[in-house]
Amino acid sequence: YKISSGKFGAMNITFVADEKIFIQVLPTSGISVRKATRPLRAMPDSKKILITLKHEKNFGDVKNITLREFLLGG
Repeated sequence: YKISSGKFGAMNITFVADEKIFIQVLPTSGISVRKATRPLRAMPDSKKILITLKHEKNFGDVKNITLREFLLGG
């Protein structure tokens, strides 16, 4: 994949892979899952992933995986 960071309007997206997979990382600094997934939920149909340290609930079509799962190819 060609990886870059991006914006959707005024909202930041952590990683964009070939503009087909959108990945957002939830920092541990008290940001809610709802706020972290907001830019992803606003994106048109595509694969969307939220990476967190522990499992959180999924929001719509945003898939949640842990950092461990992401690094191990999950």
